Amino acid sequence: KVTPLSSNMPGVEKNATVIDNLLTEDFVRKSPGMMEMAVTVITALVLSSVLYRLTAIRGAVFSFAMVSLYMLMASYFFIYMKTWINIIYPVSNMLSIVVLQSTVKFFLEERKARNIRNMFSSYVSSNIVDELIRDPGKASLGGEKRTVTVFFSDLVGFTSMSEKLKPEEVVSVLNEYFAEMTEILFKWEGTFDKIVGDEIMAFWGAPLMQPRHAELAVRCSLDMSRRLRELRKQWAKEGKPLLECGMGLNSGEVLVGNIGVEGKKMDYTIIGDHVNIAARVEALTREFKAEILIAEHTAEIIRPLIESGDMGHLEILERGMARVKGKEAELRIFELRDLDEDGQADG
Repeated sequence: KVTPLSSNMPGVEKNATVIDNLLTEDFVRKSPGMMEMAVTVITALVLSSVLYRLTAIRGAVFSFAMVSLYMLMASYFFIYMKTWINIIYPVSNMLSIVVLQSTVKFFLEERKARNIRNMFSSYVSSNIVDELIRDPGKASLGGEKRTVTVFFSDLVGFTSMSEKLKPEEVVSVLNEYFAEMTEILFKWEGTFDKIVGDEIMAFWGAPLMQPRHAELAVRCSLDMSRRLRELRKQWAKEGKPLLECGMGLNSGEVLVGNIGVEGKKMDYTIIGDHVNIAARVEALTREFKAEILIAEHTAEIIRPLIESGDMGHLEILERGMARVKGKEAELRIFELRDLDEDGQADG
């Protein structure tokens, strides 16, 4: 005879087993259903409250563990307690919740990733965008205080120069300049804030925490300076105007976040006294006839790196004191110069 446990069981043994079960009342009994109902309700509540907090892989592992635990429990009751517990309904319910939660979470996370990519793709490099998508909590969009390094650069005498050029020539040169500078900015993991006329504003230290924000900002400024010298040589051969720029850096605590009109115009930007100081430092490049100036807050951070030689052949020179609008105390201003191997100013 064919039975659930054998495909060739002797008929006499099957009959003997049936008679023995009748005499001893040793039957497999069906669960009254309360256990299945309780399991269905409890697992539904647990899965609904836990899965949305877990990643896809952890959620799958957790769900598989719950289903496996229920299957083991059902097997135990069947083998040792002669009680048959329904498996189909509770397991189907658990699997349905897992599929539904996973689908909803996928679309929500996909939308969140799309929003983050749309918001930050024009501000930061693709590497930082990918990291923010993996962990959106690293970017506080509502606003928070962060210690950052602020960067401003402005073309020297470009306004008067542009009046002598054709509009298409001005746009062509500016676009080439901004394209090169922005590429370098993203290379050094900076956050591109905005372009105002011929001025670039950027910062380091947000949206991702960057403990080396001052070092990255300085390295980026030096890289921009070197690239601009190469561009001037190229422009001289092409008969284009030779652009020069001044750069100013300052480090300190600012307010960073999405600022603007909800639903109309929102910008991820920074505000605070240290932003104003950086802008003031950049403006002093004309007065001191220097290409890169840094405030004392940034100088204090990078001086040990310069003195140890970790940042290459650099020279940091104190150029004087400057007063910032709204501040009584004056700031010490330093010039940063890129040196060649002979200790001479490069360029």
